[in-house]
Amino acid sequence: MQGMAFQTPKKICGLAGLFTGIGFAAKGGRKPQKSDCGFIPGPVDITCDEGKIVSVEKQKVAAVQKGSFDATGLYATYGFIDSHTHTLFSGSRGDEHFARWAGDDYQRIAAKGRGIYCSVESTQQAINERLIDKCKSSLNGMLRKGVTVVEIKTGYSGSATEELRLLELLELIKTQNKIPGVVSTYLALHALPEKKSEQIYLKEMTDVLDIIAKRKLATFVDAFPEKGFFSNTTAELFYKSAQKRGLSFKVHCDQLSDNGSASQFAQMGATSIDHLENMNPAAIKILAATDTVATVLPTVSLYLNLQYANARSLIDAGCIVAIASDFNPGSSPQIGLQLPTLLAASQMKMSSAEILCGVTYNAAKALNLTNQYGVVSKGMFANILLWESEAKPGGNGISILEDIFSSSKDPSIVLSRGRTVYSI
Repeated sequence: MQGMAFQTPKKICGLAGLFTGIGFAAKGGRKPQKSDCGFIPGPVDITCDEGKIVSVEKQKVAAVQKGSFDATGLYATYGFIDSHTHTLFSGSRGDEHFARWAGDDYQRIAAKGRGIYCSVESTQQAINERLIDKCKSSLNGMLRKGVTVVEIKTGYSGSATEELRLLELLELIKTQNKIPGVVSTYLALHALPEKKSEQIYLKEMTDVLDIIAKRKLATFVDAFPEKGFFSNTTAELFYKSAQKRGLSFKVHCDQLSDNGSASQFAQMGATSIDHLENMNPAAIKILAATDTVATVLPTVSLYLNLQYANARSLIDAGCIVAIASDFNPGSSPQIGLQLPTLLAASQMKMSSAEILCGVTYNAAKALNLTNQYGVVSKGMFANILLWESEAKPGGNGISILEDIFSSSKDPSIVLSRGRTVYSI
């Protein structure tokens, strides 16, 4: 980030245009249309106070008032939210990409002790300071790309003790690195350690749930029910234990094979089911009847050479669809949402309105945060991205969004809770 002292403006003045996203919220994130983007042509002002949005209105006074931010010529959206990442880790797995591209696959690599197991070993061996510094560096990179809230999963551990260490490190990172905002997830069932049975490992990871809930070390729990990893039955037992302790749950679903987890865990009340590259089409109707968010992770398909999740059918059926990066050292080693949104457009055939909804309101919904984040409206935290674009704005501003997403632009200015935190 630039080494200069930024002001905390009470008003962002003279925007060329603003995408409020209020239509996304009105429809609960389902079937987003161009009109739902809530485009307001400029000049328009956003007034903030104590980190929250106080008002959004057409500009009344052309002159920029003292203490205000001059946003002339810029367009605003809500800050991006990345609702699925594995940002706390150590080590590199770049060699695996070449192995896959040469014909190996994810499961065979894992069976050889590589894959997730390699990251587990590297992370366990890393000292706390190294893990913290690496994570904070990644968070700063995300911020420059417009991510103002990010979910971070644990999971690169081989024991409950190590899981607690990672959760405690995330709490420390939150105090030292307040932006982007971090939501912690306890990914207890990620990779089964060698010589441990699912039953024994499940008990070990379940036994610390009381500590996690009491100390509020995580908002969510997560698991990876997949062939070669954990069974749906084991994951369900874990989720039921978490629910009894007031913890919500997310699921890595149907990534490498169709094992029926999407429909099973959506009906069980998952906050989000993520991946879905091999989701059974019959499960889409079931998912659409729930409030569970379907989170697609297109960069994983790129790196693993998997088919892309069927976002088009999910959206058309009325499912709530979010887009996330799945940033991790193995299957998606890149930060930010620029590449995921580009792939969502080019490979998943999502519209610019669907993409904007997927990285703002629906991403907030995937983290149970829609009462505070996701749309530019009164009472929401003032996480705002300001964009430069030479596209000629139409009545609904869609050409601006298409320019942003097709060009994989980074925002010119990032504001978090009303404070300017980054500027190119």
